[in-house]
Amino acid sequence: MSSTTTTSRLPNRTAAARKALAFACFLMLPFLAAASPDHSDDYLVVEGKGYYIRANPLDKFLTLSCKRKWLKDYVDNFIEPYWPEYTRYWEVKDDKLYLVKIETNGPEKKQYPLEKLFVHYDGKPVFAKWFTGIVSYRYKNSPILHLNHDYYEKESVIRFKKGVAVGRFIMNHRQRWLSYARRLMEKDRPLADLDLDDIDKEIEEAGGMKEFLDAAFAVVTHPEKKVSNKYYPTIRINLNADLENFEIKPAYTNLTSYGLLETIARETDSKLKTSLDNTIVTYDVGTPPPPGKAKRKAAVTTTTPSAETD
Repeated sequence: MSSTTTTSRLPNRTAAARKALAFACFLMLPFLAAASPDHSDDYLVVEGKGYYIRANPLDKFLTLSCKRKWLKDYVDNFIEPYWPEYTRYWEVKDDKLYLVKIETNGPEKKQYPLEKLFVHYDGKPVFAKWFTGIVSYRYKNSPILHLNHDYYEKESVIRFKKGVAVGRFIMNHRQRWLSYARRLMEKDRPLADLDLDDIDKEIEEAGGMKEFLDAAFAVVTHPEKKVSNKYYPTIRINLNADLENFEIKPAYTNLTSYGLLETIARETDSKLKTSLDNTIVTYDVGTPPPPGKAKRKAAVTTTTPSAETD
């Protein structure tokens, strides 16, 4: 049974850009393939099932092993006239990766003659001995995560070495990003720049516990204060807990941002929950009050202003 994933095409390039591709293809091809938001137009059959994959194994051959005249013919006579409406078809058989065909996607199928790229082509699938790297594809019915790129929440990954599969694993992109955000928080000591000799005065001058904690967490909740890095997630902290009896202690100076959140949750009899939406990681301290007791606790929220993340 084939995957029903909808193909996401690369954006159309202008005629000038496509023409430039013919003269700069050694540099351009890998970046063009990577520009697809969901997957490159590469289709892999593995264990009898077909998937669009996040990889273009042909790129390494085109940029490293293919002679310039072969590449120019491929660009001039196939890429340019059919860009981007074509797909490269692959198959894993006996743990080896093979290129089966390169074919247009329209109703009138046209294949690019593989003998123009591979001089010893004999009509059989071509063993991709040039490819070392990984390919990934949707794991079961995993939903899409819209992060710095679009990923499936979970993806099956195959690692190849010289065309031979040497490892397989499941990549959990949701867990990967949440773990990354937590590591960012663990690097910081949020109270280090605040005066703990007179903590009550600090809280009073800040305007209350909520405002004080907002300042304490600013190093991780305000992206403009971070070193520039497009892969930083935006961190948002919601304090939906009763902070009336929560006290800041000198020992908290040595806590990481995440450790302080855990402490607040424990001392306010709340729960620390973590969620991921786009590139925004939200840490929520507290639980909604039981029905009929909505006024027992006042919700206090510390949030990050909306920020663009790449």
